[in-house]
Amino acid sequence: MQRLLARTLALSSTDPLTGLANRRSLVEQAPRIWRQARRDGQRVAVLVLDLDHFKRLNDAYGHATGDAVLRCVAAALGATVRPPDVLARTGGEELVVLGLVSDPSEARHLAERLRLAVSSSGVGLQCEVTVSIGVALARPGDGEEPGDALWRLVDRADAAMYEAKQHGRDRVVVAGAAVVPLPRATPRSAGGMA
Repeated sequence: MQRLLARTLALSSTDPLTGLANRRSLVEQAPRIWRQARRDGQRVAVLVLDLDHFKRLNDAYGHATGDAVLRCVAAALGATVRPPDVLARTGGEELVVLGLVSDPSEARHLAERLRLAVSSSGVGLQCEVTVSIGVALARPGDGEEPGDALWRLVDRADAAMYEAKQHGRDRVVVAGAAVVPLPRATPRSAGGMA
């Protein structure tokens, strides 16, 4: 009975396709992150990651390939996020990272590492994979309800992510900061999707 209960609890907080935390788990972790941020004098960072042209990828290669891409991306991100960070799949091709940073520069650096991990995750698949990332930061206030504050940060990071998409995709935008142009790398093979 205890094993069944433990398995049920794990399933209720885990995305079945990727094995990442799900939306419920993300909300459950927010109070811990907020407490730690207040205690350590750090900022809470939310990164919203959205795979670029994912619908086009599904249409061109099929949903089985789309699922394989999501699993590869999840594995690459899981190997790249820092141990105390929360990495969750919140729906479709959208993922959220919740963690602590000292300043916007540290948040941007983490986001760039994640962006590069995603672009490397498509190696061996028949398609190119890129991601647009929006970042938002806040200092937790006393008496603030972490769940509500989390979704306000997610909304700001989501808006920054859409700004990244509007500026060409495959880039990071920090809410309230100027868009930094992405250095152009050598083109990938012509058959890929982005």
